[in-house]
Amino acid sequence: MQKNKTYENISGLMYEYLIIDLLDDKVGNYKIAEERLKSLFKGTCKNFIVATVNVPEKDRNSHKVEYIRWSSERLFQTCKTVCYDGDLIIILNIKYNEEVEYTKVKLTNFLRENNLVAGLSRTFSNIMDIRKYYTQSKKALRLGGLLKKNPALKWD
Repeated sequence: MQKNKTYENISGLMYEYLIIDLLDDKVGNYKIAEERLKSLFKGTCKNFIVATVNVPEKDRNSHKVEYIRWSSERLFQTCKTVCYDGDLIIILNIKYNEEVEYTKVKLTNFLRENNLVAGLSRTFSNIMDIRKYYTQSKKALRLGGLLKKNPALKWD
């Protein structure tokens, strides 16, 4: 039986499976998924951003991915991370609009310190729309690479 690449480096937390199902558009009951996500992202946070981190091929099955996940979840205490399609997805949950720019600066510094590059989505408020914004962050990452600019963070 061939190993499913989608589930590599998954730590087995239930939220990871839920988010991956949303990214794959395989959620059967959106009402239940929405309730579970509300409990996952507690509080009054209304601003989400998806950062797609390009993980080099040589690091995909190493401890570096787990270290980056652990570090980002400590730095951004309301964020969640999942490994998906060879990338590390960081879902930032930001309470106030005023914190968005500060969060981008913090993320840029974190990525530079760890020699990583990420594409960033626009801010959105409905976590059920994560697939759309993941696609947006993936495109930002790809287009940023084509422009040959060297910042750690790329967005449209």
